[in-house]
Amino acid sequence: MAMSNKSKVNNQVRGILLLIKKALKLIRGSKLGIAGLSIIFAFAFMAIFAPWLSPYDPAFIAPAEDIFNIEKIVREYPVSDGYHNLVIGPTTPGESSMEGGMWFIMANTNGTIIMDYAQRSSTGNPFNMTDVDAVQNKTTDLTLDITSYGLSAPLSEVLYIAPARGYNNTFAIAPIYGERVECGLLAFIANSTFVILDPFPEDPDDHVLFQENLSFSPTWFNQDTTSAANMLNPPTQRKYTDPTGWFSTLYGPKRFVNIANESRMVTYSFDYCWNRDGVKSVERIIDLNMTVAAEPLAFTFENPQYRANTTGIYVPTENGTFEFFNTTTNGTPEYSFTFNISGQGAEYTAPMGYFRSADSFPRLYFPIGNENAYSVKIFDPSVRALVGEFTGTGGTVDIAPTATSTFGSLYVTLNRVAEDDTPFSTVFRVSETGVIDQTFLGEMGTIATKVFPVEQASLVYALDTDGVVWASQTGVTVDTPYTERGMKEIFSTGSASAQFNYFGSFGGTKYSTTMTPVEMYNMFYVPEEHSLTVYQSIGSSLGALPPGTYASGNTYYLGTDNVGHDILTLLIYGSRVALIVGLTAAFFSVVVGTLVGLVSGYYGGTTDILLMRATDIALSIPFLPIVLIWSQIRGQSIWNIVIILAILGWPGIARVVRAQTLSLKERAFIDAARVSGSSDTKIILKHIAPNVLPFTFLYMTLFVAGAILTEAALSYLALGDPKSISWGNMLSTIQTSGHSLIAPWWLLPPGLCITILSLGFYLLGRGVDEIINPRLRRR
Repeated sequence: MAMSNKSKVNNQVRGILLLIKKALKLIRGSKLGIAGLSIIFAFAFMAIFAPWLSPYDPAFIAPAEDIFNIEKIVREYPVSDGYHNLVIGPTTPGESSMEGGMWFIMANTNGTIIMDYAQRSSTGNPFNMTDVDAVQNKTTDLTLDITSYGLSAPLSEVLYIAPARGYNNTFAIAPIYGERVECGLLAFIANSTFVILDPFPEDPDDHVLFQENLSFSPTWFNQDTTSAANMLNPPTQRKYTDPTGWFSTLYGPKRFVNIANESRMVTYSFDYCWNRDGVKSVERIIDLNMTVAAEPLAFTFENPQYRANTTGIYVPTENGTFEFFNTTTNGTPEYSFTFNISGQGAEYTAPMGYFRSADSFPRLYFPIGNENAYSVKIFDPSVRALVGEFTGTGGTVDIAPTATSTFGSLYVTLNRVAEDDTPFSTVFRVSETGVIDQTFLGEMGTIATKVFPVEQASLVYALDTDGVVWASQTGVTVDTPYTERGMKEIFSTGSASAQFNYFGSFGGTKYSTTMTPVEMYNMFYVPEEHSLTVYQSIGSSLGALPPGTYASGNTYYLGTDNVGHDILTLLIYGSRVALIVGLTAAFFSVVVGTLVGLVSGYYGGTTDILLMRATDIALSIPFLPIVLIWSQIRGQSIWNIVIILAILGWPGIARVVRAQTLSLKERAFIDAARVSGSSDTKIILKHIAPNVLPFTFLYMTLFVAGAILTEAALSYLALGDPKSISWGNMLSTIQTSGHSLIAPWWLLPPGLCITILSLGFYLLGRGVDEIINPRLRRR
């Protein structure tokens, strides 16, 4: 029995192959048919072997160096040893539209301070790092020597205290920024003296605003988060109006500077708004002999809702403990908090991190570890409680988690050692409670020394111990295999001791929610060469790239679209959608139409009337409204297009097949079949259907061409599947992006492919028509 079934299947396969062979033999008799079939086979080959024929993966996007014009400038400094890390100073830290600028500050241990001013230019080079300011027509670059102010070397690193928004008088309604250029203070340690200095007065006696001897050598020297312009909410002067409403008083904003070593902690507090007001109320609010295990954090948060509970000094001490000092402290901590890992003690492995925000709940991050595990404790200072943690084994968190300005998203850098003793880093993105975001993973083959995100540019940057800069897209999706995500090597700074950081905007802003990606700048300073390089994080888009080879070494044979997708790759993969929609829709339409036509024509009478009236109704249904309604109900998908085409495409075929059936059923061989006892079903399927199949095949080839054109038209009208790669989507994108008249390498290929493939099926249909209609054959 099994052998019989197998033999039956083999016979059916042989019959199908024989039928195909006969069909091809007939097609060879028509030049039009051969041409059409050749075109169809070419596109079918392209669709089947797309992964091997296309130069890139369908999700490929050209790298930033190809599709963006990255503006950059290099600044050389005097060749001399002893420079500290470069400091950048925003003049309008919260307002990129205020026409401010940036100070680049280089401090040398010999007591020299070089200050270069950079400002966005309305014309020409946007990196206006010249010696002449176009607005004030005066030299803005400064070189200071602290010894001329009665101070002595060595000079520590310099802090830039950013100016605040303030009121020009007590009657002003809204705070504004003061000077756009000559603003900001310098804080440093000269020998063992703490100094606050105004670098801009002409009289040397007016430079030093405050100095006081420390009597110890500090290990850590930093300022509060808003004074450094590291928060999205800049420091702001506040106004107090008495109950009568007649008298107002301006005060603040408060600034804090921490100076500490492993056994001593000093914090200065002072008021500072604009340079014309100088500094006021300078005092030591902390001066203690205490154990300091890591760099202290002066956290200032301008949101009034949380300011009172969160603003203060956080000092890491022994055994995973930190002590909190409020800003009015008398030298004793207000409270302390101790962290552990699964009940076991731990020590700090990196400085504290914090969430960068304008008005969201503040968060602090404490990286700790012991010999068994690592952990990042997520602490809410407003409620003084642990709200989450990121914990694991087999590594050390050596970099403080760096948060973006989007609440709940932070990046944890874990340094580990592979089985072959090779060190490497992994960058995780975790939520506010420490849950790993599975859509992102940055893997580096070396150890990271600096990691920071540029949110508006959707990039995470890292610098490794070899001076190589790495980057990763923050928008990596779950469609990307987890093992294939990672940090990509961007360029080498050429120095293992290079300083790499986020710069901000030439408008004078370091962080702001209103800055565009084009305003995002990064910088790196190479100490050995004393050179500063500032460049755009993303740059200005070049739009669609014409065919050619570009900076990355990639060759785009048909160019790219405005996003960076390779046109040739999209073209090859687009053939799949065209053939799937065309063949599938045509097949189902022909099957339904043929069956309806056979049954209607053969049985006649009431059956014929009912089926033909249904056909008339189907023919009267408007196509586009049905597509719109169906896409709203079922969503946009190529299969929904197939269904609509199949449902609305069968009536024309049904009428043609019915007409042929009415003629065939009166033939003598049908009468002979009835006399021999054949059933109606057998007569329809065995005697009539084979005779109408050439006509159905003819209409099928023509319908395929129509279906391809319809799918392209619907995709062009944004009614197709937006997730699929189709020629219609390519044409829709070029129309919406405004490249129709300027990117012929993008416009012409999909249009030509639609035309040629449709022509192929049309020519095949004409070839079939010549075969079944001898009068059309050429003698």
